[in-house]
Amino acid sequence: MAQITQEDVLNVLREMNLPGVYVDFLDVEQPFMTQGIDSLDALSIFTQVEEKYGIQIPDEDFNKLDSVNDVVNYLNTHFAERAA
Repeated sequence: MAQITQEDVLNVLREMNLPGVYVDFLDVEQPFMTQGIDSLDALSIFTQVEEKYGIQIPDEDFNKLDSVNDVVNYLNTHFAERAA
């Protein structure tokens, strides 16, 4: 069972190439909103993560995923068996 890392999530962000978002300078512990990632961008990130890992994140969980670390921890808690 593979663990998803911060770098895995950051690579998804790199692939998305969001305007004004400098992935290499993101603080993985800080909320997306404080780093130039608005709610629409965040939704796009979650969609890309779902597609990459073949998962479905319930809508009610989106608001719990506020930072890169939150996404990593959530994926490893709920979907690690599918990331392998």
